[in-house]
Amino acid sequence: MFATTWEAPRERYPRGAEHRRAAGQAGDAHDLPVVVASRLPEVSACGNIRRYALALACIRHGLSSVHGRGIDLLPSEVTAQFQDSLVRQLDTDELSRAFRVVIHGLVHELASVDKELAERLQDVLTSLSESPL
Repeated sequence: MFATTWEAPRERYPRGAEHRRAAGQAGDAHDLPVVVASRLPEVSACGNIRRYALALACIRHGLSSVHGRGIDLLPSEVTAQFQDSLVRQLDTDELSRAFRVVIHGLVHELASVDKELAERLQDVLTSLSESPL
């Protein structure tokens, strides 16, 4: 009837990032250099807009839009407009370039469904893509 104290199992590796990397374990955002971590919101926004635009294209073509399952089945003319939208390095010029490509693809996809909406949003979205990140 005596209660015993429970001890949490000790970690196999120390908590430091260098030890996790040495052990082949994934780190977290705190392990990234400050420059990389400061650019994550821009990279994330670019990727999220690309995913939403491609999901719209999947819906328009009658494909599954869940978790990108239909993207591989989209016509090449649809996916080609997003081909250069991946961020290749974390500098301002590259992020701006990728963001412009994503916005252009989004406006093109919107125009495929609703030209009036695309025309109304084009100036706003284009100005967003041309403003400094």
